[in-house]
Amino acid sequence: MRTAVEELGLLPPAPGEKAAERARPEYARRFLAETNALARLRQRPAHRVLRASLALACTDLRSTLTDLAQLLRHTTDAGPGAREPLEAGIAWSRPSKALAWTTPHLREDLAERLRGLATSLGPQHEGADAHAWRVIHRHSDATRSFIALAGQLGVSVRVPFFDNSVVAACMSVTARERATALEAKPLLRAAGSDVMPGELYARRTKGDYGGCEYQGLRRNATRVRELLREARLFDLQIVRPDPVIRALDSAIGGGTAPMAALHGVLAVETWLRAQDTPSDHPHRRVSRLPIGASP
Repeated sequence: MRTAVEELGLLPPAPGEKAAERARPEYARRFLAETNALARLRQRPAHRVLRASLALACTDLRSTLTDLAQLLRHTTDAGPGAREPLEAGIAWSRPSKALAWTTPHLREDLAERLRGLATSLGPQHEGADAHAWRVIHRHSDATRSFIALAGQLGVSVRVPFFDNSVVAACMSVTARERATALEAKPLLRAAGSDVMPGELYARRTKGDYGGCEYQGLRRNATRVRELLREARLFDLQIVRPDPVIRALDSAIGGGTAPMAALHGVLAVETWLRAQDTPSDHPHRRVSRLPIGASP
């Protein structure tokens, strides 16, 4: 669940940390060591990771949202689903490729909302800790949906890393202590090295489930095409049909596609249609349980 921003846990510092602290030589050495280690780990040119990290250190969430609002005015087609490089993810927030499929009037509305959100942010929304909390909440929401779906199939899912006590313990230490590119899973190693197999915290690679996503989409091509044939999103002029259908055809036909963007469109379309069903329909419920609570 860590992002590239979190893997560079020492940058940027928490709000209130003095600039003099960041100017100390040991801080610069740690920064260079982290960026070089992250570049090696993800097999990216070190200078590109360094440049992106420096840019991150010179900005904040407020300015990022303001820049995104401006970007919405010049959004182009999402294009093929080629994987973006690591350095593209070193940012406080990034737009979904689905935004390129939206209509101009919707993008203008979103831009206005982003500008309003940016002006409402305070110091508590900035820094590595605030970013980590946003990531935790986003992933926990997705996990609740996964747990609900698995339950319908008779599968019981346990997610101990979202236990309230575990989250609280991890967030009680600084970002520099809980995330580093120099060591794999430092907190997990410190907490469980005497009771868990070493391979659980020694693995440095990340899982890739893209093949499963494409296979699932192709197996259910008929149903997905039917879902989009008279999509509410198209009728409401929220999303333009042509680029969505092109991406879907590419994914089903053996090409690549921006799968996360497709997932978003299909999920919202499914939710819109569920509004015509009884209020206890599982697709209509939006869970907001505390992190760690049972669904």
